[in-house]
Amino acid sequence: MTLPLLYPDECGHILADLLHGNPGTRGIAVLDSSAHVVADILSSHGFPDIPLIAFDMTSGNRRCLQAGSVSAVIVQYPEIQGYNSVKSAIQYLLYKHKDNKISHKMPIGIIVAENLPYYRRFNGM
Repeated sequence: MTLPLLYPDECGHILADLLHGNPGTRGIAVLDSSAHVVADILSSHGFPDIPLIAFDMTSGNRRCLQAGSVSAVIVQYPEIQGYNSVKSAIQYLLYKHKDNKISHKMPIGIIVAENLPYYRRFNGM
């Protein structure tokens, strides 16, 4: 389902109607970096206990993870993605290397409140 997150009031009504109509909802995954907006809406509409999974460690998602309104944040490592992209572009542009079978395995991190302090890269937020 796509929600109009730029309009929190409208989004809140849509989410509340959805959750009232589906009382067995066991969790929500927000597939972009705006889980903190959904967490705030859930809390203000009386659904603070629905587990919420977020993507990307933004300052808002970090705040909600620390507050407990987000259960986990799945993070990517864009610096590794960028490095591999530049490396592939150089291989192609400078050396005319056209290997269509290149596959870069990329790590992800699953961060919960308990392991957040151990991820140094996010402590500067």
